[in-house]
Amino acid sequence: MVSYPPERVRAWLMSVRQEIMELTLWLVAVYAVICVAAYFGNRRYMYFPDPTRTAPAAAGLAGAKEIEIAASDGVTLVALRNDFSPTSIG
Repeated sequence: MVSYPPERVRAWLMSVRQEIMELTLWLVAVYAVICVAAYFGNRRYMYFPDPTRTAPAAAGLAGAKEIEIAASDGVTLVALRNDFSPTSIG
C-alpha cells in the first residue's frame, strides 16, 4: 500500500473542497437566475383566452350545438354538445 505524506493529502482534500464549493456557487447562481427569470417573465406564460365566441361549425365541429348554462352567481357558461352514435365514427 502506498503511503502519501499528510501535507500532500491535506492539499488534495483542500483542492477538492475548493472545487466542490465553486460548483455549488455556480449551481446556486444558475438557480437564482432561473428564479428571477420566472418571477419577472411569468406573465408571458399566462393563458389569456380570446373572449369572442366562435360558432361550432366555424371551428370545425360540424353537428355540435351550443348550450348556455346559467350559474347561480349570474355567469353564463357555454358548453358544446355533439350527439353521435357509435356507428357514426369512422
